Amino acid sequence: MFGVAGIGFMLGCLYVKTGSLLIPMIAHFFFDFFLTIMNGMQVSYETQQFDPSTISAVILQFLIFLLIGIMILKAKHSDDWRLTRLIYSENGNK
Repeated sequence: MFGVAGIGFMLGCLYVKTGSLLIPMIAHFFFDFFLTIMNGMQVSYETQQFDPSTISAVILQFLIFLLIGIMILKAKHSDDWRLTRLIYSENGNK
């Protein structure tokens, strides 16, 4: 679940940055597509056993997606950026 939270944060940052749901949907498609190409289709949906050796990989995946999301949010933007409009409209400044 940790890795899912990381990619959810990154996709949410893409949505906030672009103001369009289409961009995160396309990113999600390519993420799932490449995972399916690399790992193949899952045949069995049985619950997997907890494996302590994978914790570090899951935490690393979470941190990578978290950093990518932060970089997306910190990227330079114009005045018509969606988050800027939301902030100003809530404060009544614009």
